[in-house]
Amino acid sequence: MLTKKNSDGTWSVNGINFKDCPKNMYGAICKLRDYETTGLEPYDFRSDNYEKKYLYKVFYRRPDDREKSCLYCQTGRKAKEIAAILKWTGCDDVAVNKYSWQAFIEE
Repeated sequence: MLTKKNSDGTWSVNGINFKDCPKNMYGAICKLRDYETTGLEPYDFRSDNYEKKYLYKVFYRRPDDREKSCLYCQTGRKAKEIAAILKWTGCDDVAVNKYSWQAFIEE
């Protein structure tokens, strides 16, 4: 990875001073940072045919566990059903979040 995220939330690129950087170069570096956070590799992209898709994340914590877990659902209705079941079984901090991403559509 070329970009580095610091513990305080700031980020940098080795050898580049953002203050001396032209605007369009800074914009390109921001796109690089966003790309690197996706976890995708360059060979994952084959064309410009993308479609926006949504997933729903259901976060929860079991009563005997310190860390939260996450389940993915394809529909909001299913996510709400799972959240209700998790609450009924005694899980804490149950929340549903919508997550968007772009999917490659092959022709």
